[in-house]
Amino acid sequence: MKLFIPIKQHSERLPNKNFLDFHAKPLWMHTLDKFKEHEIYIDTDSYSLKKRISYGDEYRNCVPYLRSPHLVGDDVSVNLLIEDCIKSNDISEDDYLCQIHITNPLLRVSTVERAYELAVQNGLTSVSGGTLKFKRLWGGELLPSGEVWVNGEPYNHDPNQLLKTQDLNPFIEDNSTFYIFNVGSFLEAKTRIISGVFYPVDDVEALDIDTIHDFKFCEDIYELRKKQEGD
Repeated sequence: MKLFIPIKQHSERLPNKNFLDFHAKPLWMHTLDKFKEHEIYIDTDSYSLKKRISYGDEYRNCVPYLRSPHLVGDDVSVNLLIEDCIKSNDISEDDYLCQIHITNPLLRVSTVERAYELAVQNGLTSVSGGTLKFKRLWGGELLPSGEVWVNGEPYNHDPNQLLKTQDLNPFIEDNSTFYIFNVGSFLEAKTRIISGVFYPVDDVEALDIDTIHDFKFCEDIYELRKKQEGD
């Protein structure tokens, strides 16, 4: 399995989050250690991280490289980073590539492997991680004050019937856990989600770190999982 992982130094909402200690080692290290059996391309703007991975014997499966200067910044599309990775590393258009994030520390390797296998065996252009949501959704508009939602219209249910939420047609949340795609199809479409095929990822695996609250919560769940599984 070929993986692409962007690891930038700067983070807006939680400063330096990719490098914070998560259970006694940097957050980025948890992901690289988990996926050590696979080929990993690492796009980073951190020279020290590139040097650490390049000269460490434990990460021989990784290909770290410095992000192109014109792609450094918080507003750069990941699609541009992926395209640069493909061209910079001469990845074949016949290959499949999987993009994951450092900030999903509870995502299981086996989940990604099964989704990757599904994509390759069936010749799918893309398979993305998604979470099924059984919720009553409403459309409408938010007042300029940002305090009240008005002109609400039921989006996926009839308020007069009030079906149980488990009986509603589920919606799929793009949870950003992983994006698997055929390289040639990606270069043509210029996007990670091509076929609209999603692989189910449960709420725990999909937990993402954006804030210090998220960070502490994920640490607690990580520790609980280790105790339950006897790790």
